Amino acid sequence: MNAFLNQWLELILRWIHVFAGIMWVGATFYFTWLDGRFTELEEHAKKNPDDKNPEKFVWMVHSGGFYLVEKQKNPKLMTQTLHWLKWEAAITWLSGFLLFALMYYHRGNLIDFEGAPISKVIYGEGLTFKGGSHGAILKTIPEDAEKDLKLPVVPKSPSNHFKNFLLAAKGQEKCRSSFAIAGPLCQTLALGIIAQRVNAKLEFDAVKKQITNHAVANSLLVGPPPRKGWEQFYKV
Repeated sequence: MNAFLNQWLELILRWIHVFAGIMWVGATFYFTWLDGRFTELEEHAKKNPDDKNPEKFVWMVHSGGFYLVEKQKNPKLMTQTLHWLKWEAAITWLSGFLLFALMYYHRGNLIDFEGAPISKVIYGEGLTFKGGSHGAILKTIPEDAEKDLKLPVVPKSPSNHFKNFLLAAKGQEKCRSSFAIAGPLCQTLALGIIAQRVNAKLEFDAVKKQITNHAVANSLLVGPPPRKGWEQFYKV
C-alpha cells in the first residue's frame, strides 16, 4: 500500500475509533444514570406502600423538547420499533480491529526481532553488515562472508539489549552499548537538532560547552533544572 494512503487510512480509522468510543461511553453513562433514577423510584415505592399513584416515569428536557421515559422489564408494546443503540459499540470494536490490523499486521510490527526486515546497513573496512530491529543480531553482506570471520569469544549475557540498558542505568550491569560513547553522540545529535531548529550554522566550544555564535541556540542548551538528587546526570 502507498505510504501516503497508509497514513491517511490510519488517521481516518483512529478518529472513527475515538468518536465511536465517545458515543458508546456516552450512551453507557446515560443509561447508567437513567437506571439510577428508576432505582430511586422503586425504592420510594417500597417505602411508601400506601401511595396509590407511585411515580413510574422519568421526566427529562433536552434541546427544547420534553421526554417521558418508562422502564419495562417485560415490554408491552411489542409491535412498535425497538431502538437499540448498538452501532456505537460495533463501530468502536470494528474500527479498533482494523486499526490494529493495519498497524501491527500490515506494517509487520508483530514480527520477531530476528525476522525483522533490514532497517540499517553498517559499512566497515572490507565488510558490510545488515540489521533488523535495534536489538537484532547483525548479518554480513553477503552472508557467506561470516564463514571467514574470526570473532572474539563473547560470554553469554544474562540479559538482552533492552534489559541490559535498564540494568546498567540502575548500576547493576555494565552497559554493552557504552554510555561513554552514547552520551557524546546524543549531544552531537542534539546540537544538530538545535541547528536545524534555528536554521543556522553553529559554532560550538567543546571546552566551555557553549554555542559561541548564536545566543538563541545557546539558550536552548539549558533545559529545566534537574530534580534534587539527579544533578550529576545533567552534567555535559
